[in-house]
Amino acid sequence: MTARRLAAVAVCCLLLALSGGTAGAAAPGGRISAVEVSADRVQFLFTAQGLPSGTPLDPRSVKVTAGGRSLPARAEPPGAPRPGGSPTGGGNARAVMLVLDTSGSMSAADLRAARTGALSFLGLLPADVPAGFTTTGTPKRPLVAPTTDRAALEKAIGRIRPGGETALYDAVSVALDRLAAAGAEEGRIVVLSDGRDSASRATLSQVLTRLRATRTPADVVAFRTAATSAGTLRRLAGDSGGRLLSSPDARRLNAAFADAAAAYRQSMWISVTLPETLEGTSFRLEVLVRAGSAAIRAAASTAAAGGPTAAPGGDVPGAVPREETASTGLLGPTAGVPLAAVLGVCFVAIMVLVLLAGGGRRSGPEWAARIERYRLRARPSPEQAASRARNPLLRWALDLSERSVGSGELEQRLARDLDRAGILLRPHEWTLLRAAVALGSAVVLSLVLGNPLLGLLVGSLLAWAATRIYLRGRGDRRLTAFADQLPDALQLVAGSLRSGFSVAQSIERLAGLQLQPLGSEMARAVAQTRLGVSTEDALRSVADRMNCRDLHWVVLAIQVQREVGGNLAEVIETTVETMRERTRLRRQIRALSAEGRFSAYILIALPIATSALLMVLRPSYMRPLYTTTPGLAMSLVATLLIVAGWLWMRQTVKVEA
Repeated sequence: MTARRLAAVAVCCLLLALSGGTAGAAAPGGRISAVEVSADRVQFLFTAQGLPSGTPLDPRSVKVTAGGRSLPARAEPPGAPRPGGSPTGGGNARAVMLVLDTSGSMSAADLRAARTGALSFLGLLPADVPAGFTTTGTPKRPLVAPTTDRAALEKAIGRIRPGGETALYDAVSVALDRLAAAGAEEGRIVVLSDGRDSASRATLSQVLTRLRATRTPADVVAFRTAATSAGTLRRLAGDSGGRLLSSPDARRLNAAFADAAAAYRQSMWISVTLPETLEGTSFRLEVLVRAGSAAIRAAASTAAAGGPTAAPGGDVPGAVPREETASTGLLGPTAGVPLAAVLGVCFVAIMVLVLLAGGGRRSGPEWAARIERYRLRARPSPEQAASRARNPLLRWALDLSERSVGSGELEQRLARDLDRAGILLRPHEWTLLRAAVALGSAVVLSLVLGNPLLGLLVGSLLAWAATRIYLRGRGDRRLTAFADQLPDALQLVAGSLRSGFSVAQSIERLAGLQLQPLGSEMARAVAQTRLGVSTEDALRSVADRMNCRDLHWVVLAIQVQREVGGNLAEVIETTVETMRERTRLRRQIRALSAEGRFSAYILIALPIATSALLMVLRPSYMRPLYTTTPGLAMSLVATLLIVAGWLWMRQTVKVEA
């Protein structure tokens, strides 16, 4: 594998890490809602999703196209009310419900701070956004439906008192009911809670299911939350698409509520003038808005009114957009491309590079070139050295890998394993490749689990173990293939000896065979004999390298025949017959133990496959296993039990032949 190819693999893994970091940070996207269509214009609400709270939208950057044609557009300042007032249909584009914790765990000072924070939140809302509130306290729960009458709402919030148990999940369910009754296209819930729930009839899973079904995000202000309750609030916010805002004390409540209100400052009303050619037709709106360095895109399909066919008031009944979101980050636009597809393409690219790099055949007509090919630490070619010198990043990575491997026992063991597996890499190059694969696996697992620390730890360990298993498996397959080819090759040697050839000439005939790996190993033995090494020592090195006891017996027979004489061809034929009988017995034993081995494979794969399937289909069901301390402990114990079971079953079905 050339240094250039190794660099390509490392760069591909680095690009995967960069794309994973961008995706894992919830790349900003856009959404179009509250579409009102008249004969000559379209008005809609553009909402940015996933932006940092301090990043404003730029109204001057708005670009709207339909069918590839740019349309005149006018954008209101972010957070401004809807131009022209409420829509003709009388519905609300946006609405918000406050859920405040008023249980007995809240002191009078805490409740005063909660009132102040809620009032500051209402002051930051756009004037056309209806707001309501309810509380988590029992048995009486004050309730105000979403309204734009801020004075009445502030008066109701000022009358709340602490006391009773906490019914957080019931309060969120009530808030969802009120948002649905208000007919809001974009509802939102802002929760102030310490994470406890002691009196709800609803469960957390039921509330999360309703939040996801109605696409209602819940911004949760975690007030003086204990570690045991943080997981509940994190799920409530994360699974619904909201944000978890921390407030360790009463002084931070105002800032937390201001962060929650910032979501309404990242949306703006856009009015688009339609040309006559679009009247009475269906078309696709594409919107581009810049926010800082990010370009946020959104698209929706709708229909324009056609003069007399329009509904009264100019609205088109049922003109509900089909939303499409996209965003442009550091790696360019990713509109409509699922993250799994991007990761899959990166993975395939890495595998293709590795296969191309490892599949090259290096041969030459000169014996010196063939000997150089089989050096454990081959010198780099001039092209490799020049490429390495031109690339400082690759040079630094290879030097660091070479220093980490060293030149002692570890390097010799890696060189022997690579030699047995037929991988034409030096030990430090193989180590660098393993590190690149571990990096890519860690990034992918971090995206899947949503936990960068756990993904980095588990992904790196799995990739490191997988590459080790691959190296060992490839070496074992090569050793098995050599052992299966050896009896026929020795039969050919015995025939050559009966025809009058010497042992060295018979081995040279084997080197010319296209049978791999036996042909290449015998070619190495012939190359050593041409440098002055005896035939016995050259064959013994092959036997040591391929861990073949049968070949050791043949070498011993050649030594005995050379010292005391005898019919070497007959001895080799007897050895071949013994080897074939042992192979036949070994295969019979494997056939008899096949059922036990496959049972072990199925029993080990069943929990792993089930967990992977649930991670894809029901990630919220599996999330406690890696986000809570008891779940992590259970996962660790389960892993240890699986490993112990695998070792026990492996020893049970293993038969020495």
